[in-house]
Amino acid sequence: MIYIASPYSHYDTKTRKQRYDAVNCFCGHLFESQGLFVYSPIVHWHPIAVEREWTGCFEQFRANDFHMLTLASEMYLLCLDGWEDSFGVRQELRFCRSLKKPVTIFDTSYQETNELWPLSPRQGHCC
Repeated sequence: MIYIASPYSHYDTKTRKQRYDAVNCFCGHLFESQGLFVYSPIVHWHPIAVEREWTGCFEQFRANDFHMLTLASEMYLLCLDGWEDSFGVRQELRFCRSLKKPVTIFDTSYQETNELWPLSPRQGHCC
């Protein structure tokens, strides 16, 4: 299983929804086009967080996220706008490195052209 990391938390609910939509599409593409088994905490928890009016801060999900990272074979980082400033993404990367699991970074420059796919990883693994 591949763990999909991406930013989520934001004061603006529209931004959180846009981030959810983007990573949901990414996960669907990976499964549909390549048959990859993926897990995204954003895709899993966003509908629940909206229904229960949770803030979506990383601390609510840390234990779950780290458990799922332990089970994952690797991490894909979807670099949505704000990923470099995301506390949650930094924590996930740090934990993933401690487990010595590979991280592949996916650039989202496709957003400029409004073409979501194909999306290819940057050259090789990093982190």
